[in-house]
Amino acid sequence: MIIHFVTTNKGKLASVQKHFESFSLKNHKIIAHNIELIEPQADTVKEVSLNKAKQAFSILKQPVLVNDSGFCIKELNNIPGPYTKYFLDTIGIEGILKIMDNVKSRDAEYISASTFINEAGEIFQFDAVDARVVVSEEIRGSDRQNAWSDLWKITMDPASRKTFAEMTDTERNVLVTNKSKSSLYLFAQWFADRYK
Repeated sequence: MIIHFVTTNKGKLASVQKHFESFSLKNHKIIAHNIELIEPQADTVKEVSLNKAKQAFSILKQPVLVNDSGFCIKELNNIPGPYTKYFLDTIGIEGILKIMDNVKSRDAEYISASTFINEAGEIFQFDAVDARVVVSEEIRGSDRQNAWSDLWKITMDPASRKTFAEMTDTERNVLVTNKSKSSLYLFAQWFADRYK
């Protein structure tokens, strides 16, 4: 089966391909597909993911996968949440740090929702907390080709106090593998059980 992963994010594509390899899903291929979709306004990343997947399926009429994610700062009532992309496009990570100037707790988490629609139009959704992090007080680290967003430069592992942008690929993979199972991982696990 060919799955059209609607994304321009190389980090997300590499992540789901890695999960498919780990479940030995060699007979199935995931390819990135760039489609102009309307970015819905919704209260949860799960709703955003579902809406975008339905749009993509109506255009392609083939199996599609959409992953949407959010960055939730606990002390700020989980904003930006489903509006993370908007925050990054408008105020950037510099603006997020400015908002956090007088915030006591810097605890945050990455959340994600993946929606898969198969060839028959059946919808399957997976959501997860991808990582629990702490927001740094300054921008640290360098650009990474596989970074999901600039947020990697301001989010730290609570134990090592390194930002994701400061970690090696191995350090980051160990952290994510040991502490969480992302919605893309949960999708790959389910897909392996159903289609292997």
